[in-house]
Amino acid sequence: FEHTEGDYFAILGLPLLELLGFLRTKGMIPS
Repeated sequence: FEHTEGDYFAILGLPLLELLGFLRTKGMIPS
């Protein structure tokens, strides 16, 4: 991976994981 691509996932990846976790607790997506 290039450094810029790594930063891209570092910035968007963590909030995305938190969002998926939030939706999962609400039962909107199957676990």
